Amino acid sequence: MLSRKKFNTDINQRIKMVRELKNLTQQEFAEQLGIAQGFLSELERGRYQPRKPLLLAIAYLYQINYDWLMTGKSRGEGGKEPLILHESRVPYGPSGSNLEEFVEIPQVKGHLSPAGNFIPESTGEMRIFFRKDWMKRRGKPENLSLLKISGDSMEPTLKSGDMVLIDRNQNEIDPHGGIYALLMEGEIMVKRLQVLYPSKKIKIISDNSRYESNEMDLKNLQICGKVIWVGRELDR
Repeated sequence: MLSRKKFNTDINQRIKMVRELKNLTQQEFAEQLGIAQGFLSELERGRYQPRKPLLLAIAYLYQINYDWLMTGKSRGEGGKEPLILHESRVPYGPSGSNLEEFVEIPQVKGHLSPAGNFIPESTGEMRIFFRKDWMKRRGKPENLSLLKISGDSMEPTLKSGDMVLIDRNQNEIDPHGGIYALLMEGEIMVKRLQVLYPSKKIKIISDNSRYESNEMDLKNLQICGKVIWVGRELDR
């Protein structure tokens, strides 16, 4: 039987120290960070090496000195460990980058408000930050929303639990088709759309072959935006 590799680093213990300092259970801590409780348990035991996005999230959410989190020391403090920052800006690493270089995109629910707008997710289950220079090449932040996939109709392309980034400004179907968020029966769904020529009807496709495709007139279809990015958490 193969045994899992155990990382002999102190960074795992510092993550646990942050959780205990905040008086959070593993379940509470994991939910606030948007990760699985089982993964956090294994992380604290040293079974996994934490990656930079998770460390950035911990530093930002709990105002933890990033240098201390990474090394156990902090710049300008002679090796002491000022765990909690009192200033508002969190150092993000040796490159000198900071929070001002990132933009947070809100998660939204799977339905619209009466006015036809995406409803922001108030639970704060997942917070994702994108670099501004990356974002400039893909759209304006005010036109972007994160939506969690529910169900298996778009597998294997998209799986339940995936986070997709939707550009609400792209609400016309590309001639070559694409994956879009659309309003159907009061709910936001993510489907692959294809224009059928010469009728110009729209074929609504579920990538999972167990689900049938549908056709609809474009005038009867409300497109909420195009999927331009997908993120996935791996359980194993």
